[in-house]
Amino acid sequence: MNAAVENPLVTADGVRHHGQFHTATSRPAWRRPRHVPAVLSLSAARLGLLMRPDLTGLRAFLADGPMGSSGLMISEYVVQDLLTEIRVGMQPTSAGTLTISLGLEEHASSPTQGARSCGR
Repeated sequence: MNAAVENPLVTADGVRHHGQFHTATSRPAWRRPRHVPAVLSLSAARLGLLMRPDLTGLRAFLADGPMGSSGLMISEYVVQDLLTEIRVGMQPTSAGTLTISLGLEEHASSPTQGARSCGR
């Protein structure tokens, strides 16, 4: 507390020490949703298996129309697109650190950016 690199938050209510710079302790909380891509990946794989006549005995893509109908094929594209969006959005914001303030603040882990990314 009260170190030169502390970067306190000054508000009308007073000074709050360590106000938003080095918030590495909150970083793990924003990584908890990382199980979502694994679950969605398994769900996408199962959806793909449901579309295969050799495994289900049903028509390809669960189509209900003339031969060559695409049925639910587009759902695979939608699910895979969603999975890609989630994977890209879950890249860790805290994978690296940065140095600012003439080198006095040398370990910004960016957890607030991670929180905003998680919200998106």
